[in-house]
Amino acid sequence: MNIKYSLIHGSGKRAGFTLVELLVGMAVSAILLTALYNTFDMLQNASVQQMELSRMQQNQRGAVAIMEREFRMIAADRNLTGRFRVTDIRRYNITDPVTTATPDNSAAGSPVLRFTADLNSDGKLELGGNETITYLLYDRNNDPSDGFDLARSIVNPGDGSVTKRDLLAEGIDALGFAYAFDRDLNGLIDRTAPPANNIIWAVDTNNDGLLDADTANVNLGYTVQPQMIRAVRIWVLGRARQGAPKFVNQTVYTVANRILPPFNDNVRRWLISQTVQLRNT
Repeated sequence: MNIKYSLIHGSGKRAGFTLVELLVGMAVSAILLTALYNTFDMLQNASVQQMELSRMQQNQRGAVAIMEREFRMIAADRNLTGRFRVTDIRRYNITDPVTTATPDNSAAGSPVLRFTADLNSDGKLELGGNETITYLLYDRNNDPSDGFDLARSIVNPGDGSVTKRDLLAEGIDALGFAYAFDRDLNGLIDRTAPPANNIIWAVDTNNDGLLDADTANVNLGYTVQPQMIRAVRIWVLGRARQGAPKFVNQTVYTVANRILPPFNDNVRRWLISQTVQLRNT
């Protein structure tokens, strides 16, 4: 007996699929396949974004850990020479890898932290060739649209020219520093008046190399020399290498005394902050 791909009704007529039924079936299948593809695509994008976020966070944590370790050495001066200290806290322009940065107090300027440290622990008064260090942002590929690069730079103590620049982190949108200080040199970090009694975190607002306001940009009423700095607070704002579909970054970031307006793009960012107490201060 032959088996046919149809049903035999009592009327003796063969019942198959009509064109309308086939079109409906195809449409339902297309909808299901589209939904499955969209779900897969969404999960894949979420996985990529999570990996990118982890990479970005690891990138910034590693850079901050290096900065923290070295900043603790700023005031390590076993022979009390007075040469090992913070020397420059001004804002500088962001340059290419080989150009020496210059002071820039405009909105385009980025704060640097320059200091001298007895890295070879010889305790000598004279600075070694690698004992004047600057942490700053620079633009390695001359394309600020993908963020800047955080570097540890060795400068010539004589003329301030760059002799070496080591990359610490890529894709950095902003760098910030604020400083706690001991203005009267009594061994205690200066604080606000009681009952608040909070540590005063200060910045240089007019780019003269002196601390003059707090991170809310309220004037201190006096200025503070860099050698009176006893602690550093670091902010690093990093960005993902690629955008996230259907995401709009409308976050307002506060980096030291600067409030950055929303970027309004599809790039995720992560702000890390760390406080470092200078050793032997």
